[in-house]
Amino acid sequence: PGFGQPVRRKALKDGASSTGMLAYGAAAMQGWRDAMEDAHLALPDFDRARGLGLFGVFDGHGGAAVAQLVAQRLPTVLRALPSYAEGRYEDALRETFRSLDAFLDSPAGRKDVRRSSGGGTPEMMGTTAVVALVRSRTSGASGPEVIVANAGDSRCVLASG
Repeated sequence: PGFGQPVRRKALKDGASSTGMLAYGAAAMQGWRDAMEDAHLALPDFDRARGLGLFGVFDGHGGAAVAQLVAQRLPTVLRALPSYAEGRYEDALRETFRSLDAFLDSPAGRKDVRRSSGGGTPEMMGTTAVVALVRSRTSGASGPEVIVANAGDSRCVLASG
């Protein structure tokens, strides 16, 4: 860390949905930072009834607290939205990002960030995000569906095969 050598140790995680239709792998490496600032979520069985998995990567800035809070809260916020219940997933992801942003800017959100960071300054922390809802089966469609949303400079690469 710092001006020494990067931390190259990788935290690896993999898994699959209960049906075996979705599989994932995730790797996290601290690199040159003093501490790991990133978070991810991998919920291949996010909504079994709809065949939806939820995946996200959150690149923390100024500490890990915001990335971790967003990774923890995002699934609950998304699932609670009327647009999600109605199957308007693009709208639901957009509304989820806005809702989380408003929470982080609220007194309760700032308090959570301070608590999670051990007293850090919320104004100096943040996260980028890339989130994907993946439908392994689509009624009446020819194949799977992927809906991706991002904030900041995080991007998604889709590979098949």
